[in-house]
Amino acid sequence: MFRITNAGTTSRLMQHLQTAQTRLAETQDRMGSGRRISKPSDDPFGNSRVMSMRTSMGLITQHQRSIELAKSELAVTEASLEGLGRVLSRAQELAVQADSTTVDAGGRAAIAVEIDSLLQEVVTLGNTSYGGRRIFGGYQTATQPFTPDASANATAVTFAGDAGVITRAIGSGETVQANLDGQTLFGGIFTSLIGFRDALNSNDRAGIAVASTAIAGDADAALRARGEIGARV
Repeated sequence: MFRITNAGTTSRLMQHLQTAQTRLAETQDRMGSGRRISKPSDDPFGNSRVMSMRTSMGLITQHQRSIELAKSELAVTEASLEGLGRVLSRAQELAVQADSTTVDAGGRAAIAVEIDSLLQEVVTLGNTSYGGRRIFGGYQTATQPFTPDASANATAVTFAGDAGVITRAIGSGETVQANLDGQTLFGGIFTSLIGFRDALNSNDRAGIAVASTAIAGDADAALRARGEIGARV
């Protein structure tokens, strides 16, 4: 038979006391910090879950920021398209007016002045920026995408951007396109307005009719683009 000595009893008692003190200290630490796990060794499996959750929360935060950025970019794009729609609507009104038999060469020349002003407004809309980035220049966000060859009565507008597609991550494996192809959207409009203005200045009714049809098509395209942006939002 084994005999329990006083020394052995004391040793075990001290071990129990130390263990109890350690657990008490851990409990007090958890109560003070509000955390069940203070260091990985407290609960390796639980710590792994915590790290995974932190990673997930970080991704959610990134996606939230990306979503807000995309919403802002799309809102600016939609506002530009709204302005473009107003310009084209006014151009259509002037086309109907200019095609009337009651308007003479002088009247058409006066309309041409307003059309040139509308052309300059479209250039400004095409060069819209947000956060220092040109929204219709594709990947060339630091460069002004559209440049007329003259400040007034321009005969051409050159495009310095590209067809780059800019996307924003809005969820796990989910993205949304935050821009439009500027050249596709604006290129035809510049051609139509320049042709309309020149036809007005030369008192060319046939040319005015052709330009009127082209502008109507441009207006429809701008409206479709605005609908597409609304769908993305």
